[in-house]
Amino acid sequence: MTKSKLKQLSPKQKKLALLAASLVLSIFVLLIANLVYEKVYYGRVYPKLRFLDRNVGGISADDFRKLLEEQSLNLDQGLNICLEGDCLNLKSSTSTDPQELSTDLFKVNQAESFEQVFNYGRSGDFGQNIWDRVSALFWAKSFGLSIQLDRETVKAVLSDYFSYSHKAVREAGLELDANSQLTLTAESAGQEPDYDQALDQLGANLLSGDRANINLQIKNIEPKIYQANVFNINEQAEKLLTKFPITWHYQDRTWVVKANQAKSWLGLGLNRNAQVELIWDKNKLQNYLTESLNKDIAIAHRDPKFTVNSGKVYIEESAQDGLELDYEQTLLNFFTAQAQGLSDINIATRSTTSQVKGIDGLEQLEIIGIGTSTFNGSPNNRRTNIKVGASAINGVLIKAGEEFSLIKALGEIDGPAGYLPELVIKGDKTVPEYGGGLCQIGTTLFRAVVDSGLPVTARRNHSYRVSYYEPAGTDATIYDPQPDFKFMNDTGNAILLQTKITGDKAVFTFWGKRDGRKVSYTKPTIYNIVKPQPTKIIETTDLKPGEKKCTEKAHNGADAYFDYQVIYPSGEEKKVRFNSHYVPWREVCLVGVAASSTPALEVSVIE
Repeated sequence: MTKSKLKQLSPKQKKLALLAASLVLSIFVLLIANLVYEKVYYGRVYPKLRFLDRNVGGISADDFRKLLEEQSLNLDQGLNICLEGDCLNLKSSTSTDPQELSTDLFKVNQAESFEQVFNYGRSGDFGQNIWDRVSALFWAKSFGLSIQLDRETVKAVLSDYFSYSHKAVREAGLELDANSQLTLTAESAGQEPDYDQALDQLGANLLSGDRANINLQIKNIEPKIYQANVFNINEQAEKLLTKFPITWHYQDRTWVVKANQAKSWLGLGLNRNAQVELIWDKNKLQNYLTESLNKDIAIAHRDPKFTVNSGKVYIEESAQDGLELDYEQTLLNFFTAQAQGLSDINIATRSTTSQVKGIDGLEQLEIIGIGTSTFNGSPNNRRTNIKVGASAINGVLIKAGEEFSLIKALGEIDGPAGYLPELVIKGDKTVPEYGGGLCQIGTTLFRAVVDSGLPVTARRNHSYRVSYYEPAGTDATIYDPQPDFKFMNDTGNAILLQTKITGDKAVFTFWGKRDGRKVSYTKPTIYNIVKPQPTKIIETTDLKPGEKKCTEKAHNGADAYFDYQVIYPSGEEKKVRFNSHYVPWREVCLVGVAASSTPALEVSVIE
């Protein structure tokens, strides 16, 4: 604006013009300052930012990544959770197999931690970034670690280790004396460690990087039904038993129950006014129905059996329906009869049907995917467990639309099922556990699922690299009850799973009907290799003096990923990246010592 034109403006217009010029100049200065600020701190954390109560302002991105790695390795050494001096060193991973770790209990999400700190003042829009940078100069901004904590699994580990401190609550109850008279049994309070409080403290310690001991607090569990609040039980019982004897009816068969026998079905409960009263105990009634009636009526259903021969699938044995009591309806019949004063009660039944059904054109099934793995060098017990696990799921038919759970399909993992135990370490105690090696089943199945183009709904990698599951990033760990391996059958047809163990090799084959989907997956990319610490020696009386048993081998830490792509006939495309993080793990060996009052030692040995 020229001077002549400025003179022509009114005073008010002059003020507005000067204000506008000042605003433009301020914005220009702010932009210049912002560019200078960004240049000065290019590749470095902005000033006045704090991480774990440490000023990290001005450090480089690489130095901050090293700091994160140090904190992660520090927490990998574990935190002590103690109960009256007995401490469990809770590692970032839990050992569930003498050769492998099952799952991460907690871990540092280094990528997210880096993002929160380094990109503070960088990741928002222009205005937000300016505000974040300026506000941090006047009010220091603090950050903690970004932690992934598996509360459910940690709670299960703690509950298992400190189970000796559990005392179940007992309500006041009823029992029959020698004269068939009801007598009261006293209540007693229960107790158990407050695991939720410990988990809250664990989460806070992990967030702040604090490795201080966490002390468990014992909490009392008070009963709800007290002996002192129960009166005239035998008089109350007489009123409930006036319609006895009763008769159960099923087809042309009958079962007669007299009053003295029915007394054992009585229990104590609370009414709507929280007053104690005599009731028919559903659990006792159901136990009676199971032990006295269902065993005489029930017929077990039978699953079909399949075999594969010359590229075709055949049914060796057809499915057969079964029969069992309908407990819910039978109990309802009982309570209805009691309310109406009736003494004849009908037993309700229902058919039980095999969940595995034959399908049309079964002989036309073709191979849709194969998964393989090797277990060369496995000890005998591990080999046995792999064979038992593979046999348990061999011939399973997965229905269209079904979500398959490997833990559920395996069933009971114990001695009667054929599994053998191996010594594992929990804290610094050695205990035998059944089923070591079943992660070989999970890993082989995961590879078959990926090769078939099926969607994975639950999968977790092992906590560290295991030779049986190389290449890294293609494994799946399982442990009853968690973690599980799950996937969906979205092919629109049933899938038959066939498992085969030959020598040191496991081969799992899916038979189904191809729907035209195209499947591709990359080889794993492995990076961020980290060396383990020296060997850890734990003295134990579970082995003979001088005997040495190495339960865990040394493994480098690493990260890995592979990309998985499925293109459906409709043109729909699904992409998944399976990421895996493996912590470095040192060799752990047990050395037998003679029993003494001297506590076991833990020694690190460099070899």
